[in-house]
Amino acid sequence: MRGAIRTTVLRTVRCGVVFCLVAGTVAGTAFAMENEGPSLTLEEAVSETLRSSQELRLAQARTEEREGALQESSGLFDGSLFADLVYSYEQDALIRGEIGQEIRRRVPMEFAAIAIPPFGPPGALDRAADQLEAAAPGARTLIVDECRNLETQFIIETPDSGTSTLCLDRDGILQGVVVDDTAISSEDLDELLDVLYILEVLGQDRDQEIEDNIRQALLGLAGTLRDIAEALRFQRALLAGLPSEGTRRESRFELGYRHLFHTGLGLTASINLQGTEMGFDGKVRDPNRGGSLVPTTFTTGVGLRLDIPLARGRGRIATGGSEEAASLALDAERNLLLHTAAEQSLTTVRAYWNLAAELERAALLEESVAARGRYLGVVNDLVDAGERPGSDSGRAIAQLADAERDFSEAQGAVANARFDLVEAMGIQAGTLDETPLPATSLPAEAHLGEASPWSDAVIDRRFDLAAAANTTAASALLEEVSRVNLRRQVDLIVSVSYSGFLDTFDKGLFDFDGYWDAANGRLVGPSYSIGLRIDLPFGNQRARGRLIQATAARAQSEISEGVLARQVRLQVADLAATLSSRRTELQRIREADGYLSESLRSSDELFRIGDISLLDLLTTEQQLVSNRLASIEIRREIALLEAAIRFESGTLLRDKGRAVEDFDPVQFELAEWPKMDATPAVGP
Repeated sequence: MRGAIRTTVLRTVRCGVVFCLVAGTVAGTAFAMENEGPSLTLEEAVSETLRSSQELRLAQARTEEREGALQESSGLFDGSLFADLVYSYEQDALIRGEIGQEIRRRVPMEFAAIAIPPFGPPGALDRAADQLEAAAPGARTLIVDECRNLETQFIIETPDSGTSTLCLDRDGILQGVVVDDTAISSEDLDELLDVLYILEVLGQDRDQEIEDNIRQALLGLAGTLRDIAEALRFQRALLAGLPSEGTRRESRFELGYRHLFHTGLGLTASINLQGTEMGFDGKVRDPNRGGSLVPTTFTTGVGLRLDIPLARGRGRIATGGSEEAASLALDAERNLLLHTAAEQSLTTVRAYWNLAAELERAALLEESVAARGRYLGVVNDLVDAGERPGSDSGRAIAQLADAERDFSEAQGAVANARFDLVEAMGIQAGTLDETPLPATSLPAEAHLGEASPWSDAVIDRRFDLAAAANTTAASALLEEVSRVNLRRQVDLIVSVSYSGFLDTFDKGLFDFDGYWDAANGRLVGPSYSIGLRIDLPFGNQRARGRLIQATAARAQSEISEGVLARQVRLQVADLAATLSSRRTELQRIREADGYLSESLRSSDELFRIGDISLLDLLTTEQQLVSNRLASIEIRREIALLEAAIRFESGTLLRDKGRAVEDFDPVQFELAEWPKMDATPAVGP
């Protein structure tokens, strides 16, 4: 009976040991089934990282800042449409000559009450008209044929008598009148008065018809003189008093286009409209009503100006260098953005593999707890049957407690790894069940080659190395700009213009058709000017200081670029060497796994026949579990090494087959990772 019990117990123990050995092959799946949460592939985790990472958002903000700096630099070459509109009003006291001119305007028109005949022209004209009407000979001296030899001629336009000319001396005294619309000259007037005198002397014998004709002619001439006097009085009333202040109104409008080319050439094209109006305070613009005798002037002009740099490399570097350097700086920032995407993706890959390893490790330890629990039951049965001492039961309990402690720690590590993955991806998770679980297990093999092919391609694939190269190029360009700016500045300035002019009393300053009439009138031009502008700064400390800073910045960039390239190559080689040693170590662990599996089977047989104790059997089982835990750690390290090598060599990410001119990290995805089995392949 005892032998039958012993055989049954041994068969149970053997089944428990075998189950423990095989459990490692399905451990990852079993433990994952007990954990709730969304399942993600590695590619999905990286894609979510590229969409959600806050570090990437910060890097994108820095890129946008650089884009703004480039746009600001490019704004130097934006064409600009400019317009200047100026209106000015000036009021000044009249100078002595201007007052004298206004007095002379009024002298021929003074009233008789103000200027007593023969000094006042209106009164003198009325007196002469009275004399003509009375047929007095004194009036004949006022009618003259011409007044060229006198100081002033004053032309009078009368509605009834036509045009007449007053002859004045330099003191404004009326010396004679030229009546242009009558047929009576001074000689004719003398003859008429003489004939009239003779007829009056003849008495009853005179010719009444001739006398009437002569008197009618004299009365007509007298009426003409009175019309002239009345016209003078009317014009004098319009002129009013002497002005005390002069006014000057001026408007200027300029519309143009200004453009600076990358070669340093400056172009300015403009249209100018200018108007000037002179007047007197309190008086209208009409000269016949006391306004200024200076007409309103309108000027319309078009011009073209070229600023041509002759020194400083003709302006190409000095003018356009800053924009080109800003463009290189933007390219550097964009490459750093993509490098940040690779860094964040690497962090996610590491967290993903760490979680996969912790899950597999926890599943293996969970199966170890289950196996040792079954061992404890078998040992208790053997002790109750008297086949084993009671101390075996205590040892089995202690071994089970150790396994449960290790499993509890593994569960905590899994929880931490799940939250680490959430943090790496940049997503939110309020509870453990909301954190994602990996849908892919740890790689069973290493899949990368030797170091040399990876290190040879590093320079072309690393975004941070490309950014360093851009920074070095930008620094070198800014150094060249600073060196060019040390030279003297010499510019050739050429301008050409055409203008049209109009002066008139008929239009005011804001009669805009005056500018059009000026433009459509006689054009004057071309007018041109040629000049040189030379700038010779003394000391030039500002430019020298900029050159020193730019030279130092360029040297620092070159050193940083060289150090980074060397470190990357060394890092790739070091990682590849470490990966090679881990491959060897994994192979040895696999070989040891075979030996330990065989040893466990032998221990099972020896325990069955009673040649070894339960402690020996549990020790062998513990060695096998430890070896498989070491295998998980080595596979985790290999996966992390491969991810690091991919990152260091610039092959962790790849674009989705689209252009990346906009440097959008979302356009990238994880490079193809070798397909893995759903369960680990370590073990017999």
